[in-house]
This record gives sequence, structure tokens and C-alpha cells, in this order.
Amino acid sequence: MAALDSVSASLSIFVIVAAGIATHLFYSWYRLSHIPGPFWPSISKYWMVKKALEGKTFSSLKEVTDRYGSLARVGPNDLVTDDPDILRRMMAVRSPYTRGPWYDAMRLDPMKDNLLSMRDEEAHTALRNKMAAGVRMTFPLWDIQAHKTAVLGKRERSKESRIMDLGEKGQFFTLDVISDLAFGKPFGYLAQDCDPFDYIKITEQYIPAMLVMANLPWLARLTHTRLFASAFPKESDKLGFGAFIGLTSSRIANNIVKQRFLPGADIQKDMMASFIRHGLTTDEASSEALLQIIAGSDTSAATIRVLLLNIMSSLPIYRRLQAEIDTASKSGKSPVQSRTTKPDNYPTCKQ
Repeated sequence: MAALDSVSASLSIFVIVAAGIATHLFYSWYRLSHIPGPFWPSISKYWMVKKALEGKTFSSLKEVTDRYGSLARVGPNDLVTDDPDILRRMMAVRSPYTRGPWYDAMRLDPMKDNLLSMRDEEAHTALRNKMAAGVRMTFPLWDIQAHKTAVLGKRERSKESRIMDLGEKGQFFTLDVISDLAFGKPFGYLAQDCDPFDYIKITEQYIPAMLVMANLPWLARLTHTRLFASAFPKESDKLGFGAFIGLTSSRIANNIVKQRFLPGADIQKDMMASFIRHGLTTDEASSEALLQIIAGSDTSAATIRVLLLNIMSSLPIYRRLQAEIDTASKSGKSPVQSRTTKPDNYPTCKQ
């Protein structure tokens, strides 16, 4: 009799738990059931997490909108759209739409928000207004001739025959350009022809993890606690994302920013100077300049790669560009106006 009661109690607990899970799944599905989309993503985050780990989020979302329409469901509480009218309405002034918990995972420092991760609308608007002028600044064309010569010269002197990865060089280029515009000097990726901090390698591993946390907001909030802070990249790291943060933070906070806040400091014309001029504090200026590098360099490098791929894949376009360059060279002109910049002292790479 006791055994029967035990089985009956266990069965009752199982039924209650199963009913609770079924109710939760039904509610998750029903809330946005009027929006078309694949079934499994409507009841679970597993689909989005899987695509993030595979690095196929962008292509999978496009497949969903191609199949289900311009507004489709890709999660229990997630929709995707490729309709510019919907995006304009969402991003309009005084729009009722606000940033969701997805952005909690976009913190570079687990304990501090930045312009990308900040969800407080008033604070975000105030910070964005302070930064707008610096982001929209126009700069002289960056000097690529000297850096290009240095890279090619290294390869000519090298006895080892190697294939040049133009995609990699595009990222070196954008990291140097953005750091020069933000801080006044490039990091020296092109001059050294390598990744001295393993920054690219580490970010390629870190970004998928960040996207997984973005799709599981509770995990992002958990990792932002002090208990898990030690698992994040730190400024004291010798390599990787932490070393990169440490380099930029120490150089900005201890040198550039503090010097520029001193009475009688020279007036500069870079992004940092604009941020300070429009009211950013020392911490804000340092944090946001780092964000500009990370966000600006990667997207710009991707654009360069796409352009190069399409140019080299189309012989007529390639020949037209070649003819334009040849014509400029014969006339003694150059499409690039240069100014001289020298990289600061940063870690070197072993060849």
C-alpha cells in the first residue's frame, strides 16, 4: 500500500510538472501565433541559439523572411523583418518601441553600459546626442600608401612564399584607421602585418558566445554579476580581447583623456576631442571610443571584403577599375591623398 501511494505521489508530481511545462509552451506559442514563422522557434529559444553557434543567424533569418514574409516569428517573443517601412516606424522619434533584453549581452564591460547596450531611453538619447558630432566628423583621407609599402616590402624581403589574405589585411586596415581617428594614432596592425593582441582570433570566438547570451537574456544577466566577472576578458590579460581593452583603456584614460582635460590642453580634431567637447566624462569617453573601434572596424572590414570579392569576381568591373587607376597614375595623380602617421609603441608579433 505504501509503495502504491509513493507511485501515485510521483505520478501526480510528474503530471503537475508536465502540465506546467505544456501550459508554458502553449502560452509561448499563442502570444504571437498570428505571426507566421517556423513552429519550433515559436516555443523555444533553441533554434536561435543553434544558429548563433553555427554562425548562420543572418542567412537563416533571411531564409525565414523569404519563406514566411517580411514580418516573421523566430522566437517565443522575437520577430524579424526586412521591411524598411516597419524599421522606420520603430526607429522614429517618440516611437513606442524600446530596446529589449537582447541588448544586455552587448556590454564590453560586464559592470558598465555603453551606447549599444544601454536600454534606458532617456540616458541613451542624451549620450547619443553628445556623441553625434564626433561620429559625423569628416577627416582627411587616411595615409595607406606608406603602410601598404611596408606590408608589401616585408613580403618581398621574406624568403617564405605566402598567400596574402586580403580579407585579413582589410581588417588590419580598418583597425588602424578607426584607432587613428578615435585616438590620434593607429595601433600598427598594417605596419606589423599581424594581429599583435590576438584580438581578431579572440573576437571570432567571443562574438558567437555574445550572440548566444543575447538570445538567452537570463544568461547575460547572470554573467554580468560579480560572481562571473572573472570569466570575462580583463584589462590585465596579456592577449586577446582583454589585452585590447587594457591597451585602449590605459592609453585613453591615463594619457589622451586626462591630458585633454587639463587646463590649456591643445585642441585636437579627432573623435575623442569631439566627445569631450560635447560633455562626455572621462569614463564615458574611454568606453565609447573603444566601442567605436570594435563596432566600426568590423563592419567596415566586412564592407571592404564584399567590395573586393565582387570586384575580383567580375572581370568587366575589375578592368574598369584597373583602367581608372592606370589613367590616374599616367597623369601623375593619385586617388589617395596622404598624411603621415606613425604607430605608437604596441606589442609586436613574432614572425
